[in-house]
Amino acid sequence: MDLKDKNTGLDNLVPGYINILKSGGTIHIKKKNRGKFTESAKRAGKSVQEHAKDVMNNPNATPLQKKRANFAIQAKKMKEKVICD
Repeated sequence: MDLKDKNTGLDNLVPGYINILKSGGTIHIKKKNRGKFTESAKRAGKSVQEHAKDVMNNPNATPLQKKRANFAIQAKKMKEKVICD
């Protein structure tokens, strides 16, 4: 199943989230999950984007780590803000 948006070329973490953002919607991050990937990057002594690329290229990374890394990479490309509630 291809999860790339045909218009933007961005990977869809949740099918249709690009359309939600285009229509003025926002992505909400639960309080308990805020900063987890950033903290992981700090522990690795890297920037978030460096760490995200390393995680995506690591065959031993867990699916959750890859999901968070992919979100970090895609969020950088989004013009819309990611809202943390």
